[in-house]
Amino acid sequence: MESTTQVVILIAVAALAFVCLFLGMIAFLNVHRKKMLVLEQAKQLEIFKAAGEAEDKEKERIAANLHDQILGDLTGIIRKLETKSKVLSEAGANGEVFKEELLSIRAVYNDVRDISHDLVPSAVLHHGLLTALQHKVESMRSANSALINFKNASDFTDNLPFDIREQLNIFRIVLEVLNNLNKHSNFGTLLVLTENTDTDFIISCIHNGKGVTDEEMEVHSATSNGLGLKSLKKRAMLLNAKILYFVEDGLSNVLVKIPLKQ
Repeated sequence: MESTTQVVILIAVAALAFVCLFLGMIAFLNVHRKKMLVLEQAKQLEIFKAAGEAEDKEKERIAANLHDQILGDLTGIIRKLETKSKVLSEAGANGEVFKEELLSIRAVYNDVRDISHDLVPSAVLHHGLLTALQHKVESMRSANSALINFKNASDFTDNLPFDIREQLNIFRIVLEVLNNLNKHSNFGTLLVLTENTDTDFIISCIHNGKGVTDEEMEVHSATSNGLGLKSLKKRAMLLNAKILYFVEDGLSNVLVKIPLKQ
C-alpha cells in the first residue's frame, strides 16, 4: 500500500514537473517571440529611417537642380522677353506682344518654385514647423477659391519639442494629407488646426468636403499602389504617430497625432 502511494506521488510529481516545464517553455517562447517582434520592428524602423534619409537627400538634389538650373533659365527667358517688350514699346511698336508668353512663363516659374519648396521646405528649416504650416496654408488660399485657414491653438510657438528632421517629417505628412484633400475631397472650407495635450501634438485638417473613415482608408490603403500613402505610413512609423480619419457632424477630419517627448 505504501509502495503504491509512493508511486502515485512520484507520478503526480512527474506530471507536475512536466506541466511546469511545458508552461515554462510556452512562457519562454512567448518572451522570445516578443523579443523577436521588437527586434523586427526596430529593424524595420532602421530600414524606413535609412530609406527616408535617402529619399530626402534625393529630394534635396532635385530641388537644388530645379532652383539653380530651371528657375535660373526661366528667369533669364523672362528678362529677355521683358527687355524685348520694352525695346518695342520705346520704338513705338506694340510692347504687349509678349504679354501672353510672359504670363505663361511666370506661371511655370511659380509652379516650379512651389515644387522646389515642397521638396525641401525651407520654411521648416529656417522658421520651424508652425510657420511653415502657416505659409503652406496661405499659399493654398491664394491659389484656391475655398475658404482655407490655419490656427495654432497649441501651447507652442516655435519651440516645438521635435528636432528639425522630425519637424520635416511632420510637415511632409501634413503636406501629403493636404495634397490628397485638394485632389479628392472637393472641400469649400478647410481649417488646419494645431493643438496639444500633455502627451501628444495634434494637427487636424477639418473640412466640409468628401471624407473617409479609418475603416475605408484601411481598405483603400490595402488596394492602392500609390507612393503617397506608403510614404505617409513610413513617416508616421518613424514618429510613432497615428493618422486618424473620421466624419462627424457634417465635417470630415484627418487627424495626425504625434507623441511628445517626455
